[in-house]
Amino acid sequence: RVFVGGIEQLGYLAPDSAGRMRYVSLVDHIAPEDRKFGNVWSIEKASDGIYCRTYERLLRWNGREMKVWRSATRFWMISALGDVVYAQQEGIGLMRMDDDSLGLAPGGVFFQDKRIWGLVPHGEAAYLVVTRNHGMFRCPAPRHSEAACTPFSPGLTDLLAALQPYHATVVAEGIVAIATRRGGVVLLDRTGRLLRILNEASGLRDEIVRSSFVDRQGRVSCLVPVFPHSAGPCCRRRRAAGSGEVQLVDDRSKRTPPGPPGRRHPRFLQAAPQEPRAR
Repeated sequence: RVFVGGIEQLGYLAPDSAGRMRYVSLVDHIAPEDRKFGNVWSIEKASDGIYCRTYERLLRWNGREMKVWRSATRFWMISALGDVVYAQQEGIGLMRMDDDSLGLAPGGVFFQDKRIWGLVPHGEAAYLVVTRNHGMFRCPAPRHSEAACTPFSPGLTDLLAALQPYHATVVAEGIVAIATRRGGVVLLDRTGRLLRILNEASGLRDEIVRSSFVDRQGRVSCLVPVFPHSAGPCCRRRRAAGSGEVQLVDDRSKRTPPGPPGRRHPRFLQAAPQEPRAR
């Protein structure tokens, strides 16, 4: 299933009896007092369900019921690393979900005033935190660790501040890809060494990259703006080779040209009400 969210809308896409893709809303499974949740900014899949982040609510759908956590401030980010879900709360720090309870992660208070834009695993017992203006940090993953978060590759702090990270993910062979708002994609090896910057000079037609992910074939797809007046991303596929080299494949030509200027939104057909089945 493909889960989607919007302004006070949350659900998934599923084919109907005729094979046509329909939108199935899950809003009726949310308590009335929690339905004014605003915009769904991100969705993460974990072993215990689908997590959806809004500024004031964190919602989890487990196939049967919706559970909600509230924030007195804002949820800035959410990330699922394996079976562990992390969320950053403004003014509190980096939190982690344990036994349906959201509490501070080891060293998480360090990020109460440092907004996080990326969280990626780093070995079996740690993860990397990517910020915009404070660089990167390596933090302990064990639940009861007393170790502190430490700076990671501090020589890149000024570069990241200039390029403005937006998202981070791990691609082939431990390479970290950091999507940025001002300079394309920064590629680092697992030690923090700069491998390459993918930007207009290396083949990208736009250096504003909002997100990236790895598909089943090991290719990296990036979400970038396509036209100034059109809505929707353009995916550019890149395969990371063992040497760190990257092949660029631009599939912009497959997109339908935009219509008249103005913001457009995707349209979904509402499916007939049905009781979602647990998976």
